[in-house]
Amino acid sequence: MRLESFSVVNFRSITTAHKIQTNNLTVLVGKNNEGKSNILQALILAMDVMRIYAENPRALNFSIRYLRSRYKWERDYPISLQESHPNGVSSVELNFKPSEQEISQIRALTGIRLTSNIPVRVSINNITAKIDIPKRGTTAFSNIEKKQRVIEFVCNKIDFNFIPAVRTETDSLRVVDLLIEKELATLENNAEYVEASNTINRLQQNILDGIADQMIRPLQEFLPSVKNVEIHIQKERRRVAMRRNTEVVINDGTPTPIQQKGVLQIKVNRFCRKSPKKYSADSRVKMRTANRTPSKIGGSQMTK
Repeated sequence: MRLESFSVVNFRSITTAHKIQTNNLTVLVGKNNEGKSNILQALILAMDVMRIYAENPRALNFSIRYLRSRYKWERDYPISLQESHPNGVSSVELNFKPSEQEISQIRALTGIRLTSNIPVRVSINNITAKIDIPKRGTTAFSNIEKKQRVIEFVCNKIDFNFIPAVRTETDSLRVVDLLIEKELATLENNAEYVEASNTINRLQQNILDGIADQMIRPLQEFLPSVKNVEIHIQKERRRVAMRRNTEVVINDGTPTPIQQKGVLQIKVNRFCRKSPKKYSADSRVKMRTANRTPSKIGGSQMTK
């Protein structure tokens, strides 16, 4: 699976869609304030939405709060259109080319016989975010259930990373955190890990049930109509917490948290270059898709 082209519309300074063809190496060249960074930021946003969908399709309905750290309608929807389109949507259309093997997998999964690339549209405003396959004169994706399976298939095939060339300490640490989180997430398909997680859930719930029982009587003194109290840890939050909050300690004779190392940025840069999942710089973005050569999208200057 590889990204063949994409276009952005109604995002910051971009109000008209222009298709951008991509290859193994793609370089964006232009004057300052021409929209290169906005194009990349829109692409990052679209890939973030696809990543959330790949982890849990239902979670996308509840992730708008998380995405607000990446997308703020008042800032990111074109100001010139906000008055006339108070619920306007920013969208990114991505055109993916599957391999022959992936075409066969999609056919086995959905019965759809693909004859061309797969267009995916990611749309977002201040209320919702969604992923869809826009109609292009074909009935192949008219079945909603099959279309959702194809979207999920594509989302699970895409691996996208963006690293600015100029990084604060927080940015550098975030690179490491994301890499660790992504690798830990692979355990969620491991039977032993799932069994252990279920055991933890059960043990925690026993304690929470006991606390809930103790709360009933005091509450009934003030609210006689109270019949029951339940305490739960939200499933999605528990799942995410299991792969976050890690600590990286560097031992060069004295074990020290990575935050306190004076050469933090150098170490992070080297770490990312040596990682099997490739990362890029600045307006450099590398996209690794399953069993394909990494694609790179770049700014005005870029080296392989």
